Amino acid sequence: MSHKKLFLSFSLICLITIVSVTGYFIWKNHSEKKAAIDRLNYIEELIDQRNYDAAYKMLSINRPKNMSVEFNDNWRTKELDLAVKLYQLPKVQIISNNRPDLINKNEDASLLNAKMFIHQDNVEEYAKLRNNWKGREKFPDRWLALDIDHLIINRKREAAIKLLEESADIVNENAMAEE
Repeated sequence: MSHKKLFLSFSLICLITIVSVTGYFIWKNHSEKKAAIDRLNYIEELIDQRNYDAAYKMLSINRPKNMSVEFNDNWRTKELDLAVKLYQLPKVQIISNNRPDLINKNEDASLLNAKMFIHQDNVEEYAKLRNNWKGREKFPDRWLALDIDHLIINRKREAAIKLLEESADIVNENAMAEE
């Protein structure tokens, strides 16, 4: 066999190998993404059925890798929502530390975090979180309760009483509106 034929045979084998390996990785990547999307759809079905425990377990295991930013945000948002529903405080705090942007969009999660900050006597973090929600609260009565707790824990009893008295009208209006 001449050198030219040998070179062509070797080149053909290399080309087939490269194409095969590339095809395998493209297929593997596609099938992993499809499986992750199917898993997320199944999790959404579990949430619709109010099977929060099962949905949370599914979210907690085998978190997909190499997915789009949008997919990862959607996954993390669902994980945060379920952690709040199931009162998984450590998970809420972990997500808060890693993804404060998600916490800043989720008032329920922020309320849980604020409660933890108060009980940890973390005045600075509580103040930052509270200021982020001032003026855009959906649950002003829950924030009020935390603000009063914060004042009482910091031995500002008179300020807590004053805030409660000032807010009595607002709380009464909210209670009447809910009836």
